[in-house]
Amino acid sequence: MAELYQLFSENEPDHREFWLSMADAEHRHVCMIRELQGYIPSRQALLTEGKVRAGAVHSFLSYVDGLLLRAKKEAFPFTKALSLSMDIERSLVEKGMLDHFHGASAEVKSVLDRLKQETAGHGALMEDMWRRNRPPGK
Repeated sequence: MAELYQLFSENEPDHREFWLSMADAEHRHVCMIRELQGYIPSRQALLTEGKVRAGAVHSFLSYVDGLLLRAKKEAFPFTKALSLSMDIERSLVEKGMLDHFHGASAEVKSVLDRLKQETAGHGALMEDMWRRNRPPGK
């Protein structure tokens, strides 16, 4: 996601700072997920497959990769980029992909909570930005 947001920032100079802030947040999220993964061997953090199967995660990642390839070839209008990004952020939250991490310690639970809150916040920020920039009548 960070790479996609970085690309959007390059294609949208008027909204560069917005996309860069989203990309920075995604980099933080990757660091948090790696931190959580580091707790798995000691069983302080668990990752369960649950309802979201590995195949669904693979499909999701393939979709994002395909979107990234498209964005490298064509510049999306700002509202389309926002719409696509909102859908991705929303699907992470609605499908509960982050709910498959479970923490046994306060530290792990804190990282999980922060990650979930920031991910939900991304969607809200994008939706707010979309509402302020959407084409008339939409």
